[in-house]
Amino acid sequence: MDEVAARLVAPFYLNVLHGNLTRLTPSEQDSLRAQMRAVATEVSLDDARSLWALMEWRCNIMASWWATVWGWPEAAVEVERLLLPSRLIYAGQGHCVALAGLATDDAAEVLCRYLDTYLAAPDKYYDQTWAMSALSIVDQVQGEHRAEERMGAWSQWVADKPHHSGAFDAVPTIRAMLNFASSVAST
Repeated sequence: MDEVAARLVAPFYLNVLHGNLTRLTPSEQDSLRAQMRAVATEVSLDDARSLWALMEWRCNIMASWWATVWGWPEAAVEVERLLLPSRLIYAGQGHCVALAGLATDDAAEVLCRYLDTYLAAPDKYYDQTWAMSALSIVDQVQGEHRAEERMGAWSQWVADKPHHSGAFDAVPTIRAMLNFASSVAST
């Protein structure tokens, strides 16, 4: 593991994975926030790009987390080339959170392309719930209905997945993650 990954990934990825940081006690959240703030001001978009380039899920999820913290508009382009091929387990969660945090037209377009691809693939069980939830958040910010427009495709995709959660079940987790990221950025 290189120095950047050792400093920006290893101490944090388990808390970001699945939104685990949202289930910490308030004192645990305070401790994590302090640890993240201690390194956050040193994190650059170039650091995130180097982590994304490693093509390793822990590095990817954290690169997208730092993009969430700092709201880099360029992150939508970076994330798209990683999210759409869906090659890394768990990383898509972080990418969807970053796109929800950006809440731009570019972010919405990436989420729409992802959903249009993977809701049409019933054998692919990836990050559809995270993407639907992220798109719902972007829609709320922008006053759009793109997630609702994909509910028919969602219903078809989920039809043979009886134990699958609802389309928007990740919304509370993503919102809590966005709030936490904002609190890290306000150093």
